[in-house]
Amino acid sequence: MSNENIGNLASKIFDLIKDLKSKDSTRVIKAVCALCGISSDGVESQIDSSSGTGANRDIGSGAENEAQYFSQKEPKTKMEMLAIAARYLEKKLNLHEYSKKDFASYFKSARQNFDAKNFSADLRNAKNSGLFVKGGSSSGKHKLTYGGQNFVDSLPDREKAEKHLKKKTRTKNSYKSKK
Repeated sequence: MSNENIGNLASKIFDLIKDLKSKDSTRVIKAVCALCGISSDGVESQIDSSSGTGANRDIGSGAENEAQYFSQKEPKTKMEMLAIAARYLEKKLNLHEYSKKDFASYFKSARQNFDAKNFSADLRNAKNSGLFVKGGSSSGKHKLTYGGQNFVDSLPDREKAEKHLKKKTRTKNSYKSKK
């Protein structure tokens, strides 16, 4: 099963159990483990050590879902929107590489428009600004840089966030005039 499917499945399970008490969510997770033939040893300790159901990691300043997280960060550009989506997927679903479908799913859940037509150009711009790792992987997945993570974590404080972006430098040839 691909990470994309695992992420979607984890999100669906979370949506089903997010309103349950911790004890009940533990029972549901153990039941799912039993149905899948997976050991559920340590499930209770993992859930008790985190907030709520265990799937609900702290994603920052009380944000509970995609829309809240998105509005809390106050993005100004498409590059920032993509970085915010990626950081949410990292913190909430423990995904560290994201496909175009992962981004589309996040934007749909956050009730934002996803510009699939310009996705490649927007992502290329985000990579050039240092938010995402250049090159990506052979499977069409993308990854936030350390600076990109810190940038999103610093939002909505723009002054602090912009310190994490790659500095624009001029090359030696950019000073020469073209004749």
